[in-house]
Parts: sequence; C-alpha cells; structure tokens
Amino acid sequence: MFLTVIIFVAILVILILIHELGHFIVAKLCGVKVEEFAFGFPPRLFSLNFHGTRYSFNLIPLGGYVSLLGEFPECLAENFHHCYRGADEFLVSDYCFNHRFSNRHGAFGFRSS
Repeated sequence: MFLTVIIFVAILVILILIHELGHFIVAKLCGVKVEEFAFGFPPRLFSLNFHGTRYSFNLIPLGGYVSLLGEFPECLAENFHHCYRGADEFLVSDYCFNHRFSNRHGAFGFRSS
C-alpha cells in the first residue's frame, strides 16, 4: 500500500512537471518573460533566481504554475513586448489553446471534464 502511494505521487510529480514545462517553453518561445516557474502550491520551501526567473519548490506537490509577465494589470508599458499581452497574437492563442487542451483531455488524451 505504501509503495503504491509513493509510485502514484512520483507519477503525479512527473506529469505536473511536464505540463508546467510545456507552459514555460511556449512562453519562452513567444518571447514572454517568465516571472516564476513553481512546482507545488505555497508555502514556498525554497527558490532560486536564474536569468530573471524565480524557480520555486513549494510544500504541496499537487500542482504548479508558471507566472508570466503581463498576466496581471501591473505590466508596465516599457516591458510590453516581453509581456503576455504584448506577445505575438498567434503564439498567445496557441499557448491558450494548449493550456485548455491539456487540461481538458488529461495526460493520456482521455476527456476529463
């Protein structure tokens, strides 16, 4: 039973990392500044800043997030070309489509909602 739980958590961690890495890669390809790449939900256990991105590891390993510059209204005009809202329209729509598709179809292509 304990081994089953450990295997389940390990598979979940791998799936979450792959999913969030997809958001990270698409954002970087679009030229959007990634403010934070986080694994898990807060509280934050530790983090590392590297090339303007905070990579953080949080306590609850049931999800993660990629925070993009411009997702929130505080995106400044001088940074607009590095913002989510200032990125190429096609690439932003591709990012949004991929996010919705991956969330709706689950890890193996099965419809989950």
